[in-house]
Amino acid sequence: MASSFLKCSSLICLILSILGCSSNPDYSPIAYDANKSEALNIANQTILTKDYIYALQKKRSPLRDFTQEEVDELKASLQKGSAGNLSIAFGAMSLLTGDLVSGAIDISGGIATNIASSDHLAAQPRWLVVVNKSDFTSALEAKESMEETIKNTAISLLKEKGNQIDQVLLRPKKKAILTGSEISEETGYTINGSSFLFRKNIKGNNEQLPIVAHTNLIDSPEQYAAITDKYNVIGNVISVIPFIKGDVEGYHDVAGYYQYLLDLTDLLPDGYYLYIPTFMKSYSFELQSGYEWDCKDFGCKKTVVHRLNSQVVPAIYHKGKKHEFIAPL
Repeated sequence: MASSFLKCSSLICLILSILGCSSNPDYSPIAYDANKSEALNIANQTILTKDYIYALQKKRSPLRDFTQEEVDELKASLQKGSAGNLSIAFGAMSLLTGDLVSGAIDISGGIATNIASSDHLAAQPRWLVVVNKSDFTSALEAKESMEETIKNTAISLLKEKGNQIDQVLLRPKKKAILTGSEISEETGYTINGSSFLFRKNIKGNNEQLPIVAHTNLIDSPEQYAAITDKYNVIGNVISVIPFIKGDVEGYHDVAGYYQYLLDLTDLLPDGYYLYIPTFMKSYSFELQSGYEWDCKDFGCKKTVVHRLNSQVVPAIYHKGKKHEFIAPL
């Protein structure tokens, strides 16, 4: 009987792994290491530096501190933009998005490439949020608070700068054809009437919740922590595209975007950290001329991608400061 149970359990685990269930890395507190950057000390509390299993594959974290020499070498080579300089070869450049459509970067021992091209979560921008557990009655309540706090703070900041934020309907509420279950409406926000979507509201999976943890990220004995591979705080207010398109008052182009990240995180509570990876990819939707945002025609909303090539070194933004992954001298 026990043998049959074990076999069944193993089979269930195998099926779940294939479907995408992931492993459970250890999130015990890690002592501060003065030989590592502030950014890496923060990241060490989270999924960013941990290996995990997803779909039967081990995802290894590529994240580590750059040396100052590696940073200087990479920046100098990118500025020269020559295939003959330190093995940097650029492919075709898209004028609309500034994205590297094709090309290879092999520099500084491959650290930049390893992060930008990795299938680990460290290759993606994400919010890392930790809150005092006693302030909430459940993990679901904590999750909803995290998402609303980020959204409302971003909208309030942009309005103070003179921007008009409008909520638009992307998809009306409807019932599923097969099951009859209700599918919630989908909405988003535009800024100053732009044809680019500033933020898409996504209703998260209520089964994917913050964990109970005790990190060193805030001074609290018990915390709800959105720091794992199972739940990423929904807060898509970090796309650079509206900024480089000139849609945002008070924050112009890439330099304005970086200032926006500083200002936004400065206004957020202490446990809110924003991670931006090397050569971050930003996504947005562009509404095609003659259509409304709830259009159903194929191609009426185009996905636009921009690679932030000026983000050479990954960084964590927290309380108005930018912490880069550069090893202390």
